[in-house]
Amino acid sequence: MRVRMSAEHLASLAEHARLCSPDESCALLCGLVRGGDAHVSGLEIVSNESASPDRFSVPAQELISAYGRAASCGLDVVGIFHSHPASPAAPSGTDVEYMRINPVPWLIYSGLDGSTRAFVLEGGAPAEVPIAGNPGLK
Repeated sequence: MRVRMSAEHLASLAEHARLCSPDESCALLCGLVRGGDAHVSGLEIVSNESASPDRFSVPAQELISAYGRAASCGLDVVGIFHSHPASPAAPSGTDVEYMRINPVPWLIYSGLDGSTRAFVLEGGAPAEVPIAGNPGLK
């Protein structure tokens, strides 16, 4: 599994994280799963109703709307993004719990060093997966 997305999408997510700091930011990654890879073709920036530096929660109506917009374009939600404003880009215990509920790649941006890393659950534990360029959806 790889997450394939453009440098522009990564830059947009990093900018969103910086604008939301000191609170966590969040977004949904929309696209298709092809050949076992998540191909991201769009972003759905969503609110963090928790307004917290160490937790995020997306309002239910925003989730419903984002999933609906993706579906109307023939896309799926293929990943979840959030930031850790003051900690490394690695899943917290809370993240791992929610990864069980949302079994898609999770991208985490660190405000400490500006890195973005992707993780999936394998055997109940987070495993890092590469983020690669997106050659486009055909």
